[in-house]
Order: sequence, then C-alpha cells, then structure tokens
Amino acid sequence: MKIIRLFYIFIFLLFSCGLETYVFLEPVPNPNIVAFNSVTFYLPSRSSQPAEFRHYLIYYRIYLSDHTPAATPIASQIWQINSALAAHFDNLSVLTTNDIVSAALVMSEFNRYSYFQLHIENSTGDIDNIYSLLTTDGLVSIDFTPDNIGPFVSVNSGPNYPLIRPNMVNPRPQDNNSFFNNDVLSLELDQGINLDVHEHGNPNNSYVSMYIVAFGIDSNYSPIYSRATHIGIFLLP
Repeated sequence: MKIIRLFYIFIFLLFSCGLETYVFLEPVPNPNIVAFNSVTFYLPSRSSQPAEFRHYLIYYRIYLSDHTPAATPIASQIWQINSALAAHFDNLSVLTTNDIVSAALVMSEFNRYSYFQLHIENSTGDIDNIYSLLTTDGLVSIDFTPDNIGPFVSVNSGPNYPLIRPNMVNPRPQDNNSFFNNDVLSLELDQGINLDVHEHGNPNNSYVSMYIVAFGIDSNYSPIYSRATHIGIFLLP
C-alpha cells in the first residue's frame, strides 16, 4: 500500500509541476474608424484585467504610396496602397487572431516588419512612450487631421498630445524627423533611410498602420501580451 501511495504522489507531482497557468490579458475591442485619418476605441475596464496588467502599447509603421484613397475603410485598399503593407497585414494576423500569443512572438513579429512603439510629446514638452497615457480604461481618440499641433492622441477628452516617432527610427539626427507628416517624410526620402518607412511607387501620400496590445508582467517577471488589435490604416496629413 505504501508503494502504491508513493507512486500516485510521484505521478501527481510529475504532472502538476509541469502545468503553467497562462495569464490572459483582455485585448482592446475593435475600433471605430471615423474617417481617412481618425479613430476612436475603448480600452477595457481596468477591473477586467488581471493584476499582472501594466499598460497598453501601440506599434506603428509608415508606408509611402502613389495611391489616393477612394473611400473608407482604407484597409480594403491595402494592395493598391502598398504591396508590403498588404503582406505585413496578412503576416501579422497571427497576432490578432490567436488568444494565446507568446511574448517572443509579439516582439519578433513586430521587429521583423519594422513596427516601432508610438511616442508622444508630453505636457512638459518631453518625449515619452504613449503607454504613459494608456494605463487605465477609457475612450482613446487618435486624429491625423492637419492641426496646429499636428497628429495627436487624447484619452477621455483630455489634453491633445502630439504623436512622435521615436529617435531610433532614423539614424540621421534631423529637425522634424520625428513628426507624422507627409511633407517631412517626402523630404527625407533622398536624404537617408527611415527604419519605420516603406516606400512604394512614386509616393505622394503617406499612410500609417497601427496595432495595440495589452502588456503585463507575470509572477516570473516575464513580459506577457494580449491578442493584438489592428487599430487601422490612416492617411497622414
């Protein structure tokens, strides 16, 4: 009897030690595309997220094109806009369709297709990652419509914060290279390589494609991510 009991204890320990509890982070629901260049979406309630949740991250990439959008949604015209955009969109669908997404896959896929984390200019004029705004629930508005402050983001109808491209996307220090502006991007074409930009055809328009994903830290101090949500494709001013 003692041998049998020890056998069952061994079997229990063998299987229970190998089991891992996967922490699910709530993904952001599908957004509301307002026009060619603006979108709103709701962040899930903070109470619906597990304790491991920290904030949301937005990844973006810019695509240059000779295509002028005929109607919304722009996402239906991705092959006309830029063939690389269409291929990247298809390949990144693995992040938007699977509930369980490993941290390694999220980081490798966004890196593979040169998607960078979106930044903002904060209230003190410093550059900060946009996740500093995306820590709680609420309505997020992103507007690429030409404006005095340029493309911006706001949360719960709060202040408008200009959208900024991070410094590492362009190896050449240059004034204004951090802005989401079609004219600036066109001027940069012959002056250097922007790591966050893909050219196509004889470009006269610039588009941005964006994804949002919830981020957290598990009990082993490892990063965890939710399923990604494609925010949309928007025409830059």
